[in-house]
Amino acid sequence: PSSDATNLEQKEKASREAEQKAEKEAAEELKRAAAKTRYVPSQPPVLRQPGLAPSSSPRSLPHYRKGLVTVSSRPPELQAVRSNLPVAEMEHEIVESIRENDVVILCGETGSGKSTQVPQYLYESGLCQGNAGDAPPLQIAITQPRRVAAVSTARRVAHEMGQGEEHGRAPP
Repeated sequence: PSSDATNLEQKEKASREAEQKAEKEAAEELKRAAAKTRYVPSQPPVLRQPGLAPSSSPRSLPHYRKGLVTVSSRPPELQAVRSNLPVAEMEHEIVESIRENDVVILCGETGSGKSTQVPQYLYESGLCQGNAGDAPPLQIAITQPRRVAAVSTARRVAHEMGQGEEHGRAPP
């Protein structure tokens, strides 16, 4: 009888351990799935009606409109690389934050796409387009600590947008 009781205890212990392991694996899988989920704003910027930014920044002036969208076509392989960058998961949130605030501080790991992708998101969302009369278009400026990095970033963005050397300038 004591060996049967010991055997039963071992089976119960093994069953509890297997259940705990399964719960832990399910929780980890849920975390991984949540990390892969893309941010979707309640009102995506491309669906909004044109309007004014709620501030006194140049964007709030009547000749600047929100909601204009520029479409860029890219080769599928380039688009696949872009969509795998960490910043891609936050595209709508980044654009929405910049639309609604005068200052946005964006932090991310090196190589996450902050310098190359965010300017493209802003351009494509229409944030740099002037709208009336002689209103100048807004400019997107990205700074880099060294000349080589600045030139490399400008070339990369121009290449990804299919513009050759049209976008960005080498520093003096």
